[in-house]
Formats: sequence, structure tokens, C-alpha cells
Amino acid sequence: LQCGLCCNGVLFRDVELVPEDEDALLIAAGLKIRTGKSKRILPQPCAALCADLKCRVYVDRPVRCREFDCAQLRGVTSGAIDTAQALQTIAKARR
Repeated sequence: LQCGLCCNGVLFRDVELVPEDEDALLIAAGLKIRTGKSKRILPQPCAALCADLKCRVYVDRPVRCREFDCAQLRGVTSGAIDTAQALQTIAKARR
């Protein structure tokens, strides 16, 4: 909860939705879904990202959001980097 880069538009310009995603729930939560010829996307920055870096639709977040693990998280989980290093990288990116 010290990052938010995957939701604030820095890393991605949109999130592609999959058939399992509940458009009605996302729309009811105030998120805008754009529809193209062959895909539906959730533009970034995500309207569900709060100032405290929490997701207000966390329980109903899109599948791709559920499945995403950033490089910093993977590094900490695998032991390749420590938490302090990851937080330092995140702080630098947020600046």
C-alpha cells in the first residue's frame, strides 16, 4: 500500500477487461469502461485508486488487476531484493 503505480497511470495506460469481469459492478462503482472493436478497457489512472493507495473496488477488481504482481513484489517474495530496497525504488518512481 505504498505504491499504486500499477493503478495511477504510470505503468499502464489501461487495463484490458476479460469476459469474467463484471462491468455492472465496475460502472456502479463509478469506473468508466471504454469499449473498442474487440476489447473493453478500464482507462488509467483508475478512478478506484484512493489517496491512501487503497482500491475501493478491491473485492470486485478486474481479473487482470487480481493477477498482476509487479517486479518489486516478485523480488521481495523471492528474496532477490529486500523490502527496504523495493520501497526505495517505489519512492523514486513515485517522485
